[in-house]
Amino acid sequence: MYVACPGEGLPTPEPPAAAVRSTRREKRKSSAPFSWDGSSSSYTSTAAAEAEAAAAAAAAAAAGGGGDSVAFRAVSSYFSFSRFPLPSLSTRLLLPLLLLLLSAFLFFSFLPPFVPSWDLGWGPPTGPPSGPPPGPPSGAPSGSGPPNAPPWRWALWGAPLQWGPLWGAPRAGRRDYGVVIDCGSHGSRVNVFSWEARVYDSHSPLTGPVSLPRLEGVRVYSPGLAAAFAQQQQQQQQQQQQRERERERERVRVRQQQRREQGHQQRQQQQQQQQQQQQQQQEQEQEREDSVYGEEDEGEALEQQQQQQQEQQEQQEQEQQQEQQEQQEQQQEQQQLQQMLQQMGSVGFCFFCVCWWGLFFNAPCFINRCSFNGVYQPRLMNSKFLAFGQLAKVWGALNLNSSPPLFSWREKTKEICKLNEGALQVYRQQHNITAFSPSAMKKLCWKATWSFALLSRGYGFPLDSQQISFAAPAAAAAAAAPAAAAAAGDSQQQQTEAGWALGSMLVDVNQYPWGIPERDDFRFFLAAAVALGASIFSVFLCCLLHSMKERIKQMREAPHLSASFI
Repeated sequence: MYVACPGEGLPTPEPPAAAVRSTRREKRKSSAPFSWDGSSSSYTSTAAAEAEAAAAAAAAAAAGGGGDSVAFRAVSSYFSFSRFPLPSLSTRLLLPLLLLLLSAFLFFSFLPPFVPSWDLGWGPPTGPPSGPPPGPPSGAPSGSGPPNAPPWRWALWGAPLQWGPLWGAPRAGRRDYGVVIDCGSHGSRVNVFSWEARVYDSHSPLTGPVSLPRLEGVRVYSPGLAAAFAQQQQQQQQQQQQRERERERERVRVRQQQRREQGHQQRQQQQQQQQQQQQQQQEQEQEREDSVYGEEDEGEALEQQQQQQQEQQEQQEQEQQQEQQEQQEQQQEQQQLQQMLQQMGSVGFCFFCVCWWGLFFNAPCFINRCSFNGVYQPRLMNSKFLAFGQLAKVWGALNLNSSPPLFSWREKTKEICKLNEGALQVYRQQHNITAFSPSAMKKLCWKATWSFALLSRGYGFPLDSQQISFAAPAAAAAAAAPAAAAAAGDSQQQQTEAGWALGSMLVDVNQYPWGIPERDDFRFFLAAAVALGASIFSVFLCCLLHSMKERIKQMREAPHLSASFI
């Protein structure tokens, strides 16, 4: 069984050696209805349901799926079912040989019902023969067996015919099953796939057989990773509330301490004020005494005050000039930005123009072909590509055709980025967009910009390229599945969604080893047939010689025969 969740950063455990050995065995002898070690069993109609039930434990352990958040990956051995146990070549040869030998024994032991009752002299002599040999009984056709032949003789003589189904047993029909668990934020999607048993294909000796898995069923288990994050958020909120309580208590303590300090400071200030008043009274008395001598110094004090005022005015004028210059520079920058945006055709296109050039940068490429950040990428050429996931959701929200050129994506993104929040809600209702919730429509401009930058600047698709086809999102595909099934007249048709689960199963299945079928050699069959015919002929000769010896012995012992006749 393949149990896999998309994710990176965690090591992928290898399958156990016992499981690998068991999967390579061609003879599967287990009779259990379900096996984890590569053994097979009789196929039942509930095989897929049993596979899904077995995957439920893994889904609960993974605790996620169906979304884009990924955190776990595991691979274990696979399990397989068979519609019926297929006998090996040696068994198919041995059983007919034994049945034919049994038939030879029955031929000389019990006369077959379709052979006339010849007198071969196997029993004791009853006396000298008198008259012609008796013919078949009246009412029975000539050359046929006795009409009252028991049914068990017909059953025994029908046993050799059983080698036909054994020899012609179909060698196909065995199917293997795999489970892929898609882990995400809103639940775990358990996808059960099945494919025909992988057998060596002479048309592709190097790559082996190409297996296409078929989706048998999908089950969704929730809650997923979102519940774990919600629990963490609740714990964080509780811790935050406790911290706020402690902070409030600390604030009360600080306030009380501040009040105490303020009371102490007020008392000190009152004492200082009293001392200052006393000093002022003393100074006033001294000023009265010195008033006569202070008239000469008043002129100098006035000049100093005027100089200080002039300096302050000059500083204020300089500050005002600097502020005016900064405002003028900001206005010029805004005007230039508006002119640039108007030339590009959209006022709300700032997000697009900035992010498109800033998302992906061209790192040095030391190999033949690179995408962004110096990562290897095969040549695009005229190959066809299928986009799904977030790209398909954004494509559905932009309301484009199945294979749109990228310049139409760009123009549609410009229109989306012009809309405000209210206009986005109206746009969502008009186009019946289900992939984005009302609150998520705010991110549509950003996601459309990111998708366009990824395809054009990241992967290097030309703007007029129509190489990319977009798969319908899961919600739209689920809504269209009943209508398509009704149109096709099949109410139980299973829709296979193009996504990570199918891609992962395609890779895992086609990397799994295949079995080499036994070759049916003509020379072996010829030798077996000659040996079988020789054995039957030798048994027949032995029985015939034994019968002739017995008859000759009886004739010698008979009193009415003379020695000269013998």
